[in-house]
Amino acid sequence: MTAPKPGHVRVFVAAGSNVEPEKNLARACAEIAHTWPDAHFSRAYRNVAVGFEGPDFINLVIGFSAAQPLQSVIENFVLSEERIQVVRIDQVRADRRGEWG
Repeated sequence: MTAPKPGHVRVFVAAGSNVEPEKNLARACAEIAHTWPDAHFSRAYRNVAVGFEGPDFINLVIGFSAAQPLQSVIENFVLSEERIQVVRIDQVRADRRGEWG
């Protein structure tokens, strides 16, 4: 990864899924590559779920440069998650609280 252009900052984001991870991560990576064309993607790793029983996760790290302020980058991610219908882990945990007592 080369140095960011003047006025840009380097951003690194962890991504992972255990719900149809190959499909969902491919969609997420395509969204990121479309929004930030200089995005680079690490190798993906399969990991067991920790703290609850569930399918294995696939995780990776994405790096890109952005001219936008951090809040704008976060808002872009939220909009992308809504487009591809991401279920966030805090939503899953809230749904499972009743199961855990």
